[in-house]
Amino acid sequence: MAIERYQRSISKPILERIDICVESSPIKFSELSSGEGNGEKSEVIRKRVEECREIQKERFKNYKSIKFNSQMTTKEIKKFCDVGAEEKEYLRKIFGKNISQSVKSGENNSGYGKVGNNQS
Repeated sequence: MAIERYQRSISKPILERIDICVESSPIKFSELSSGEGNGEKSEVIRKRVEECREIQKERFKNYKSIKFNSQMTTKEIKKFCDVGAEEKEYLRKIFGKNISQSVKSGENNSGYGKVGNNQS
C-alpha cells in the first residue's frame, strides 16, 4: 500500500524514464568460470537464437530496411504483433490512464507503440 501511494505521488513523465533494476546477490568469478551449474548449454541457446533469426528472416523478407524485431516501426508492430482486447485491458490497468498518454505512441488507445523510437 505504501509503495502504491508513493508511486502515485511521482509524475508519469518521471516514472516513464526510470529504468527497471533488479537486485541480486554478489557472485564470485570462480562460480561463473567453474563450468558448473544448472544453466542451459550454449549449443541449446545458440539453436534457439538461430531458429528465432530464421523466423525474423522469413517475417521481414519483403522489407529491405528491417532485419530484426527491434527495427520495426509502429506500422510493422501493428501488422505483426496483434494486441487483443484482453491484452489492451491489461495494459490499461498497468498504465492507469489512457494508453496513448502513457506510451508516447501517437496512436489513440491502440495498445501499440514503442517508447523512444516512434517512427510510423
